[in-house]
Amino acid sequence: MQIRRFQKLDTSAIMTLFYETIHTINLRDYSETQVNAWAPKEMNYEQWEDSLHRHCTYVAEANQQILGFGDLELESGYLNRFYCHKGCQGQGVGKRILAKLIEEAQQHQIPRLHTEASITARPFFEKQGFVLVRQQEKPLRGQIFTNFIMEKNL
Repeated sequence: MQIRRFQKLDTSAIMTLFYETIHTINLRDYSETQVNAWAPKEMNYEQWEDSLHRHCTYVAEANQQILGFGDLELESGYLNRFYCHKGCQGQGVGKRILAKLIEEAQQHQIPRLHTEASITARPFFEKQGFVLVRQQEKPLRGQIFTNFIMEKNL
């Protein structure tokens, strides 16, 4: 497995990974209505490509398949999206992506990372040294989601 910078050709595979992960893994903690709002069937390819390109985005890849991705807003230290393939959960993929994003943040002298972790992702972030700031209820496409603002000092 290699961790590398995002390339525009990755966009479609990343969008598919995002959709499938939420509709299988996150379905354990959120309702079907919620996951449909979170990851709708119709997503805007251009918006995704632009966002992934503007952010510091890394992907994990093996055998020409994307196993996970994460993107960091360098201006704020906000870890925006962070997902691993539904078949790669608990195999160290996320840990390796996060290590690369932390390395990037340190090079940019970002003192702290913060994220809004789902119920599903909270244990992963806690194991990586993130601490809970607060729980929140966040609206998205007519649904209310419980998630957790978490941060990690670098």
